Amino acid sequence: MSSGSNLSTTPDSKINSRPKKRRQRDFSVLIPFAIIGAGIILVILIVVFAFRSCSAAAASADPSAANADAAAAASPDRALAAGGEDGGNTAAGADGVAGADGGEAGDATGAGDNAAAATNLAGAATDSTTDTAATDSTDTATAAAAEAAAMLSYDDISRILTSGGTLTGSISDAGLCADINKYDQTAYSGTAIAIDGVYARSGPTINDTKYGKIQVGQTYEIIETAGEDGNWYKFNYNGREAYVHSKYLFPLKYEALHNAFLSLEPDMTGVDPSKPMIALTFDDGPNEAYTNRILDTLAAYGAKATFFIIGANVVDPNNECVQREVDEGHELANHTYDHDRFTKNTPEDMLRSLRKADYRIEKTVGRAAMLVRPPGGAFDDAGGTVLTNYGAPAILWSIDSLDWDNKDPNVVYSNVMTDIKDGDIVLLHDIHKQTADAVERIVPDLVAQGYQLVTVSQLAKARGKAMEPGGVYRSFYPD
Repeated sequence: MSSGSNLSTTPDSKINSRPKKRRQRDFSVLIPFAIIGAGIILVILIVVFAFRSCSAAAASADPSAANADAAAAASPDRALAAGGEDGGNTAAGADGVAGADGGEAGDATGAGDNAAAATNLAGAATDSTTDTAATDSTDTATAAAAEAAAMLSYDDISRILTSGGTLTGSISDAGLCADINKYDQTAYSGTAIAIDGVYARSGPTINDTKYGKIQVGQTYEIIETAGEDGNWYKFNYNGREAYVHSKYLFPLKYEALHNAFLSLEPDMTGVDPSKPMIALTFDDGPNEAYTNRILDTLAAYGAKATFFIIGANVVDPNNECVQREVDEGHELANHTYDHDRFTKNTPEDMLRSLRKADYRIEKTVGRAAMLVRPPGGAFDDAGGTVLTNYGAPAILWSIDSLDWDNKDPNVVYSNVMTDIKDGDIVLLHDIHKQTADAVERIVPDLVAQGYQLVTVSQLAKARGKAMEPGGVYRSFYPD
């Protein structure tokens, strides 16, 4: 049978094998309909193009708002609007971080490997409305900022903030970079100061040979990050290469960075602003024994608290306590690195103490402090200037439990409960047995009286109060 035969090769065709003539079809009658359809499609394309043009103009006029809306739409729990000045291949430029204050993706053509970095960070890599590479400084990074923001590394955040930008969003996702092992730590090369006298080793594990201890206060040159988790530094130790866990070497570059977590909004899930609330705060920890007991009590009653952490205490075996604080939704706050008094140190020393504490906490749990409490409550105008530059408020208290002065948990309980009222901030310390004992009575009794136990930031937010950097706050009473 020839290939041009009209006979089917299916079994059914064998029943009626007589050839049939193919009917000639006339498509000319469809031409008017085709013309009308093409016209309709053309009109739709014109409308879509006009809409996109208007959207692009709006994003250029207010790029930070566009980025924030896009981020929220893509992932509400991780919504972050990233803004940074286009300072010439800085955060919003060739480094590829989305959301310049001017709304421009930056020129990614002249910075070598920085240009390559732009292709890896979605905010500046692609104009989401046109799928066109954003290599020209007139291109606007819009909705792609949502995806980029959800996976910003600390290095990305640093570039945004050091170029004058801001971060906004919610802390409800347990931090911008919840996995400390995913941090891009290449920014921390160069000179570093030893902040703890631990052993330098022949390799990036605690099982490698000890060379000798690094000297607190001495400077060393970091060569690169190392180890399976990237949390070790290879550095120059007495003329030879050695390794130390990165939390013990404080890079001077880090000192100049802004704490990205200071600008985040608290998670208000479960907080009712119309009901009375108290902020319990704990200073001087962590302490493995007593911090964990306090956390157990808080967890049993669904209570939240703010922990003002001393950076030097964030070491084994206390690391697990800080991780629990993060995992269970509490607020981390800064109590300096070594309980350093604002009134007894220079502004430069105090800023370094705060940043060292930040660094130690971040290197341990991937979250930094959001507030500061001056040790001993000692605070003056110079301290206010330090905190203004650092970017955080000073949180004092309206009720002092005096747990540091009295070992009787009954006295501690009475000091807290006697005059407590809606909006109080309570001072406690999670390093004393009497405190852990008293908290086991304080928490359930406050809950029974109808109080919500919240973080300081939640309390301020619920009261509609904005905490200003350098400002001093002792309570947030209802108006």
